[in-house]
Amino acid sequence: MKAAYHTQKQPLGHLAPLVPILALAIFVSATDFYVVALPSLPAALSTSREAVQLTVSFYLAAYALSTLFWGPLSDRFGRKPILASGLLCFALASIAAAAAPSIEALLAARMAQGAAASSGTVLVAVMIKEMCEGPRVQRWMGIMAMAIVVGPALAPLIGAFLIEGFGWRAPFGLLALLALLMLVLLKRGVEETIATRLPQISLAKAAKTYSGVLRNRSFMRFQLINGFGVAGFFAFATGAPFVFMTGFGSSTYVYALIQGGTILTYVFGTATSSLLAKRHEPLGLVKRGLRISYLGLSGLLLFALLSAENATALCLGIYVTVFGMGLIMPNAWVLMLDPVGSHEVASASALSGVFQMALGSLASLAITALPQASPGAMAWTFVACGLGVAAAFHLLAPTATKPLAVPKPSNPERPRS
Repeated sequence: MKAAYHTQKQPLGHLAPLVPILALAIFVSATDFYVVALPSLPAALSTSREAVQLTVSFYLAAYALSTLFWGPLSDRFGRKPILASGLLCFALASIAAAAAPSIEALLAARMAQGAAASSGTVLVAVMIKEMCEGPRVQRWMGIMAMAIVVGPALAPLIGAFLIEGFGWRAPFGLLALLALLMLVLLKRGVEETIATRLPQISLAKAAKTYSGVLRNRSFMRFQLINGFGVAGFFAFATGAPFVFMTGFGSSTYVYALIQGGTILTYVFGTATSSLLAKRHEPLGLVKRGLRISYLGLSGLLLFALLSAENATALCLGIYVTVFGMGLIMPNAWVLMLDPVGSHEVASASALSGVFQMALGSLASLAITALPQASPGAMAWTFVACGLGVAAAFHLLAPTATKPLAVPKPSNPERPRS
């Protein structure tokens, strides 16, 4: 029997899913809050630029490696206690980062931050699914997808203001305060969402669960769709500054508008998905989003084949593609978790996070290996990610099963007259 906890049973009622979503937004913004300070850190900590860049790499590595542990732990101890533990550890790690006297201490604190932050990636979608039913799941998944993009987009602006006024340690202090605020709201405003907890967990059982999830064709179909979608965003974040500022000669202000337009287009797509959730099934919205994305990708493919050098044409192709992904990704989350059992759903979410991180990292490496100021390289990378989305949707679609034929008797008896 599927356990679905309606939001009416939560102390915050219909707003209860907002608390874990905000926690996730904080987690995914942890690097963006202080990224403006990276150029000044070598002098501040008497270290090298390469060592400072490791503060980002160590965070991502710890984030990816620890993802697989949170799912089984939440099956044993509950979603709420594990997310609360993640928030508390994140707050303590942020305080340690703010007080770090050396680059070694900062690297250790950043690793602890990453390990704690991955709890949100695993649990938030699961908690939404367990709190809500029907169209409400689609709407809150859309809000979650929106928060994942909007949080990192706003974080550098807030971080720059804090660093300008209070120094590079201030963003870590703010992260600690925000995490503690979310911890209080989680404790007081959200009830446990899992129906029954596992009596015990083991590495063997966890491995068996992960193996079973990986063999689930429907899960693999939709998690790969989201994975390749995330890869496109990673590629844009890595290559767009070089393409537009170096290749096209855009000013910082113009580039900020281009990046903001990409974010707003995606937000508009997720908002549209939430508005259509009452009248359309998730699969129908995924198909609509794919058609829109195919239109944008066709434009980008033509752009790449013609070796075009027009910034407006490149932006238009990217915006149309990103709007389609805004329709696709929230509904792919719903469809990815639907066929998974109640004690496999957290493990499925964890595996999805690993795939997204892996594909996103590969896309970043690919755009770095190509000529970074080349508009064609950006277009080809987007097309490749789009082909991955299309391949996952069409090649992993359920196969039609033919009804069993009823054999006819070889010598049927004639009716007697």
